[in-house]
Amino acid sequence: MIGVPDPALSRAVLIGTSTYEFPGLNPLPTVAANLRDLAAALCSSDIWGLHPEHCEIVLNPSTAYEMIAPIARATEKAKETLLVYYAGHGLPTRHTGSLQLALTGTEPERDHTAVPFDYIRAQLLTARARHCIVVLDCCLAARAFGMNADDSAIALAGQADVRDPEGSTATYVLAAAAETRLAVAPPGETHTAFTGELLGILRDGISGAGTFLTPDAIFQELNVGLLAKGRPLPQCLSRNDGGKRGLVFNRAVGNTPVERTGATPGRREVEWRPTTAQRLAQRKLAIQGRVMDSHKEDIESIDFSPDGSVIATSSWDKTIRLWDVTHQVQLGKALKASDWVECVAFNFDGTLLAAAENDGVVRFWDIAKRGTKGKKLRDDNLISDLIRFSPDGTFLASAYARKVGLWNVAKRELTGARIKCDSRVESLFFHPDGTTLVLACAGAVEFWDLRKKRRLGKPFTCGDNGTLSPDGAIVAASRKKAIQLWNSADRSTLGNELTGHRKRADGMVFSPDGSVLASYNEDEVRLWDVARRSEISKPFKGSRPGADMVKFSPDGRMLAIALEESMWLWA
Repeated sequence: MIGVPDPALSRAVLIGTSTYEFPGLNPLPTVAANLRDLAAALCSSDIWGLHPEHCEIVLNPSTAYEMIAPIARATEKAKETLLVYYAGHGLPTRHTGSLQLALTGTEPERDHTAVPFDYIRAQLLTARARHCIVVLDCCLAARAFGMNADDSAIALAGQADVRDPEGSTATYVLAAAAETRLAVAPPGETHTAFTGELLGILRDGISGAGTFLTPDAIFQELNVGLLAKGRPLPQCLSRNDGGKRGLVFNRAVGNTPVERTGATPGRREVEWRPTTAQRLAQRKLAIQGRVMDSHKEDIESIDFSPDGSVIATSSWDKTIRLWDVTHQVQLGKALKASDWVECVAFNFDGTLLAAAENDGVVRFWDIAKRGTKGKKLRDDNLISDLIRFSPDGTFLASAYARKVGLWNVAKRELTGARIKCDSRVESLFFHPDGTTLVLACAGAVEFWDLRKKRRLGKPFTCGDNGTLSPDGAIVAASRKKAIQLWNSADRSTLGNELTGHRKRADGMVFSPDGSVLASYNEDEVRLWDVARRSEISKPFKGSRPGADMVKFSPDGRMLAIALEESMWLWA
């Protein structure tokens, strides 16, 4: 599951016991704050967005029924993710030493007064959710794993095939303490040590961890924070990639970490800024400034400079025009080509612009001097109508029909044999690793190892007009009037199709942070929240709706929309 699981199809049950009738168990007043604040975090739209009715709090259960019944209800409703959390005293059974969870009336020497963790495990085995997560903030919590992971624990994944023939059900157990360690509730603190650290991660995010936080990422950050404070270290057990599936939004995305007084040593906190999807959902989108319409014929290509200050457009009128984004005015005179320009692309630092012309030539323009720079690229067997620089600017990929060439930019020469695809290349992308080229062909997507010029696996049949997310994790493709998202690693579908277009989308593009997908045709432009698989706003309505192409600015704050000979900025 890439991205945040759909809140409408997910459930959370937060259980905690803070008061106890027998003196052998100390009261844990911080547990009530754990439940309250964890529920608030999970229901926050910028963390997960669960509806409060889908996040049930069970404080101070006095019977096994009061603890298990809410879990049973959640297992019936959750289809994507089910999260079960417990905070309180964890106790060993007298005969086997397995984990049991305390109720308000639990007597430490009487096993029948507590709830064996096995009861919860048995209930979760009936769940229909694709992702089951258990979080245990109690002493001896890792005993939930069992003495033999093959026989025990949440060996939910071991039995998942019974419920899910495709084997896609994933499980994850996160324990606050090892099998023989006590969890702690530090005096004077609002929360228990483990949950307080967990809440800090949910609220601040993790710098450099990507748009979405997985259980594995959260676990690693918990280790850093708790180790720095000299507190018990967490343990985890994962099955079927349960730790690698997205769980919540990363509130640190797009931010510069800052040191704060009192921050956890080893973990820098951040000031949160929303993702592109969150930001666009919070405002009414409108055309910004003026229409840029100096071209005499249809615009063929657009690209932003890496700093977002300039847009380059190319046209059938044999010109390339550079535009000031802030004022929406043309910068200087048009750059004149020998034929119409099929595609333009800035290099990584914005100093060089590559332009593929219809006569089969690729020229490089020095942006500062407004003149051509170095030798042009020409291969009579490889006319280019698609070009893209590698992330470091070393190579330029060019495509025409079913052929793709890889050029060394400094030497202005082809590197090895051309790639030959099974069908026409509609768009091309460099994977973030810089060594893989992703080709969206008619009806399929192909992954190629550039070092060996070898296709990686069979073509990925997923629809037309495919595009790749910036992190390389998601492929989007149109299927008739709908759009489907796919996991690029295992080629599984991600949630329901995106529906709303009145006819097939002609193209798609992701925002730089991967949180938004823009899809378009000549009638309309639509924006989709990738994590929630839902539309963000009403379709674009300009003086003429629709688009021939669109492009996000590098900061994701605006969308350049080109139709025929004109271009607008939508933000």
